[in-house]
Amino acid sequence: MSDHQDEPEALDLDQVAPPSMEARRALALAEAMAVLDRYSPPMLFLFAFALRLAAATNVHFPGLDDPAYYYQVATNLASGRGLTVDTIWGWLVDFPSVTHASNEHWMPLASMVLAPFFALFGPNFQLGQLVGAAAGAALAPIAWHLSREALRDHAPWRAFGWFAGMFIAFNPSLAYQAIAVDSSVYFTLFGALALLLAVTWLVESNVGAAVTGLVVGLAYLSRTEGLLLAAVLLPVVWLQTEREAKLRRTLIFAAGVVVLVLPWWFRNLMAFGSPSPVPLGLLALVPDYAALFHFGGPAREGFAQAGVFDLMGERLQALGQNVSLVLQITVPLVITAIVAVVRLWDTLALRVMLAATVVLVVAPALLVPVLDQWG
Repeated sequence: MSDHQDEPEALDLDQVAPPSMEARRALALAEAMAVLDRYSPPMLFLFAFALRLAAATNVHFPGLDDPAYYYQVATNLASGRGLTVDTIWGWLVDFPSVTHASNEHWMPLASMVLAPFFALFGPNFQLGQLVGAAAGAALAPIAWHLSREALRDHAPWRAFGWFAGMFIAFNPSLAYQAIAVDSSVYFTLFGALALLLAVTWLVESNVGAAVTGLVVGLAYLSRTEGLLLAAVLLPVVWLQTEREAKLRRTLIFAAGVVVLVLPWWFRNLMAFGSPSPVPLGLLALVPDYAALFHFGGPAREGFAQAGVFDLMGERLQALGQNVSLVLQITVPLVITAIVAVVRLWDTLALRVMLAATVVLVVAPALLVPVLDQWG
């Protein structure tokens, strides 16, 4: 037996090459992305929150009638008076007195969110702005997550998630919306969260379907357009779920929505005698915004007599306004967005977001054009 049998073979150092430049770059990129993924959500939230707090210093009172309405209902809730209001906003419903059951038209969630804070610290407009600023700031990390889902199979582009989050964080329209004490910020928050859940958790488990349905229900309690989100996501859960779980998961999602919608309809039935105090058919025929404020009740005969061309004109005007608002928010990113649609069309995240955008832009304009333009 050789004396050198157990000795290791000599290592030829010439055969050991340092990592290639490409390998080092890939490793550095992976490390940088890991750091970015870890810290992006909290950093985006803090950036967005700080901007909204700064914007709030320039707004000292509700700028429109609907934020003032939400504020007053929240104050009454906090004082133990329930969902009541001490003003008459319009004459869509015949009220027995100036003080009456609230939310015959506007939805209750904004007031319900503010009421616990008002009960603890007293009614305060700045406190309402603080709560809204936090809700609005949460949109930035949600946008980051949605972008990551859309770019899941395009690793070199994943850093664009940070760009999407910063775009939301520093968007002036969204910043004002958050500190106006309005329902829009809560609808946007729960709507965006529902879309994120739809492309991550909705079709993966029964719990995911239930939670997504509940979030859509919260979006509805913020604004009635939440039911349009349910209409968008029902086909998603049906088409994206495995065959053996398809029906069960779809029903669970629908149940999550219904469990929040039905109690509100029952409340309206008790307070106003109808689940929908203002019929959609009536709102579809509103000839102009001023008609909502006819003393003694709406001129329903006048609504019905609105000309066909006038009704069509209202819808075209509302649709044009919605499209222009989308363009105002996204400019100068329209070209980038078009490229993204082409390159990422095969991703579920993009298709769901695009479907929700189209439905929310088109459906309200066609169904209730006057309210879509004026609130």
